[in-house]
Amino acid sequence: MTAPATVAREALTTLLDTALTGVQVYEKLPSQLTLPCVTIEPGSPWITGVLTTGGVGYRVGFDIVASAAPTAGTAPAWADLEDLVDQVLAAVDSEPSILTNAEIDTPAQVSLGAVDVFQARVPVHVIASPAP
Repeated sequence: MTAPATVAREALTTLLDTALTGVQVYEKLPSQLTLPCVTIEPGSPWITGVLTTGGVGYRVGFDIVASAAPTAGTAPAWADLEDLVDQVLAAVDSEPSILTNAEIDTPAQVSLGAVDVFQARVPVHVIASPAP
């Protein structure tokens, strides 16, 4: 039996891989990023038991972290990040088993090793059942 968190993460990865053109999708934070990209990280709450029409299922929380490269000045990078977040929201809103949190915190410029990136976290919950 495959764990519900694995089933949910793989489904989310497949959805984003299909929907996002020209964007690298990572199931977890790699040692080096290719920008623009999204990474899928555990969210809070991470796993919650729920009743579904098929019986017991799980709501698995993830943060989809959208990252864009800084450019000369900040306006183009913020615009790129906004576009990437819009693409992520459109993708997850198209899938009924994914619930989005209507609140996305303020984006930030963060340092990942020697690289500065602009990031926004999109919290989602995926409804999943264990795979046989």
